[in-house]
Amino acid sequence: MRAYLALLGRPGVARLAVSAVTSRVAAPMISLSLLLAVNSSLGAYGSAAGVLSGYAAALAVAVPVAGRLVDRLRPRRVLAACLLANMAAYAVLLWALTRHAPVGVLIASAAALGATTPPAGPVVRSSWPVLVSGEQLKTAFAFDAVLNEVMFVTGPLIVSGLMAFASPNAAVVFAACGTTTGVLLLMTVPLPPPKEERVERHVNIVAAMVRDGL
Repeated sequence: MRAYLALLGRPGVARLAVSAVTSRVAAPMISLSLLLAVNSSLGAYGSAAGVLSGYAAALAVAVPVAGRLVDRLRPRRVLAACLLANMAAYAVLLWALTRHAPVGVLIASAAALGATTPPAGPVVRSSWPVLVSGEQLKTAFAFDAVLNEVMFVTGPLIVSGLMAFASPNAAVVFAACGTTTGVLLLMTVPLPPPKEERVERHVNIVAAMVRDGL
């Protein structure tokens, strides 16, 4: 714990940790809350499973693409664009749920939600080396793994708690708020530069070393 506390004392680390928590808790929450919300809207777990499958399939396709974009472009631009699209997808999905829309509309809405999920996870992991180095970097990656596991356990618990006094749609809204808060906070943390800038910086450093040696 001392190592984790020392890590959190570094500038920017606490914000990065909070952004990781709030953005990652949304993933396990939306999986369970979407299943419950669609069943509440249509009254059929089969339809709910189809909607959840559409979301999961779109997410699986979009994650590597978004990760590649983050690597090639500026992370803040990618996060901002994905967040805007994701919030629009959340709005459409909630509208479809409250209007008891046909299952096809719900599947399309859920697929749009999965396809526009901001790549907060890859950005968080690539941001640790920007904030810490040396032995603390190992601690940072271990801490990141702990946060990830805790959020996958905590997400369904939050949904269960919300079900005690609210509707499944409220859990979907809570997940949307978590994603929004986490991504906005992540955009205030020092983020890694695009791949081209990293390569150019490395080339400049090597050239300077060669020039100084000469």
